Amino acid sequence: MGEGSLIEKEPAARNPLRVFFNLFRAQSKERWGGAQREAGQVVDDARVGGTSGGLYSILEVDAVIRLLPITENCPACDSLFAKIPQRSITCKECKSRFLVKKKPFGGDIQGLIEASEFQRKKVYWDIWTETKEGGMPVQFVMDWVRAGKPITADLLWGLYNQWTLIHAGQGDLGLYRNIRYKMANFLKAEGRMKRSFGEFAHVNFLDLNGPQNSGSSTRPFDKSDGFLAPVPLKQMFKVAQKIGYDDDETRQAFIESVERIRLEIHPLQPDTAYKKCLAEYRRLMR
Repeated sequence: MGEGSLIEKEPAARNPLRVFFNLFRAQSKERWGGAQREAGQVVDDARVGGTSGGLYSILEVDAVIRLLPITENCPACDSLFAKIPQRSITCKECKSRFLVKKKPFGGDIQGLIEASEFQRKKVYWDIWTETKEGGMPVQFVMDWVRAGKPITADLLWGLYNQWTLIHAGQGDLGLYRNIRYKMANFLKAEGRMKRSFGEFAHVNFLDLNGPQNSGSSTRPFDKSDGFLAPVPLKQMFKVAQKIGYDDDETRQAFIESVERIRLEIHPLQPDTAYKKCLAEYRRLMR
């Protein structure tokens, strides 16, 4: 490994937990409101109702995603399938593989889409999943599309960042943790392993500190609720292995990652947290 930092640092941006800590330290309603405005935390403006109205209308994607009729014939070579597709099917003649999907932005009608085409445009389905029923900052998506920006993975990443700010601003650090876990898996799928490791470290560090969905600044963490979920813990160490970290480098990268987000209100120190992660991982892998 080369000298210097072991982690790929994310672009300079406001730390959502620092945003929360500014709110946590505010001593009066006036200071709380001022801190929210400074951080861009006008939460009601960032999250607009459901998606039954404007969002659906501007994200209609017939021209972008073409779902083919489900029949007994292969859309690519017209050969007969062995059966009518239910979930996925591979043509025995031309080897084309198709998936059965609904339109990404609503509707119950199913159709076929070639598997490779689905992978290229999977972000459409991901965005719908994250925005339906007001689950993500819908206004952010609407502004993005109206500005003429393409629907790509950049939009999904932007959604995650917006949502971390909203959760941190509301004091819902358990929900904030869940979005960071999505970000870790997003980066892993993109092949950005060092940043993915940093996000998994972030998630496990938060888990150990017992993040609360308090909705206020009074009880952000409760160590008695701290735990380590097996899946993100294993993912963190497996990503470290893919990067090529040895034991010392994994520890160093973990500490570097969480030092960037650690605040005075976290009960655990980074080195203590890593020792707990390593001990639990070794126990799980016996």
